[in-house]
Amino acid sequence: MVSSPAPAVWFVTMSRYRRPRIASTRRRGEQRRRKAVEGGDATRLPQNCSARTERRKTAVINGFPDALDLMLVCTEAGLSLEASFARVGKEVMRLHPLLAELFAAAVLEMRAGRSREDALRRMADRAQIDEIHGFTTLLIQSTNLGSSIGQTLRVYAAEMRESRRMRAEEKAHRLPVLLSIPLVTCMLPVMIGVLMLPAAIRVIRVIIPALG
Repeated sequence: MVSSPAPAVWFVTMSRYRRPRIASTRRRGEQRRRKAVEGGDATRLPQNCSARTERRKTAVINGFPDALDLMLVCTEAGLSLEASFARVGKEVMRLHPLLAELFAAAVLEMRAGRSREDALRRMADRAQIDEIHGFTTLLIQSTNLGSSIGQTLRVYAAEMRESRRMRAEEKAHRLPVLLSIPLVTCMLPVMIGVLMLPAAIRVIRVIIPALG
């Protein structure tokens, strides 16, 4: 039985059809990037990068206390530091993916043969966050001095929860000041108009007949 050449013909036809589309798409993307640079949008690239960096740091800091609580539970259950990192990274993957990536990278480095101290220092260097740097420093000191890692995590987790609560309170105290600007610019003129308009109408009704 001779197979039909239709599939081969269809494949050749589609490949010839898709190549110009892919090339044209790449060409349009290059043109848009060139126009953005020529139009002055390149000056906003550092601002966009710094904004994304700040959002990334904020996301990691907000999820760090929860990760510390989970790590404390894993450590007190008898897991090693490497196993605790792996378990916590899996648990926080959906809610805090950036934090999970940091833990996963540290676990991979430890499994690849890098020392625990070096892996923790590289984790702090990747994060570039003071809280992560302090956390890795505490773990390194606890390991070198032979102190309890569980107790260290318990104290540091309490400090991180308190720090997160203080940041939330700071934002809450700042909210009335931020709301005063739209209230003054939008609501105050309307309120003045509502209060003064009846008086202005009465004055006009009295003055116009007197003048006539």
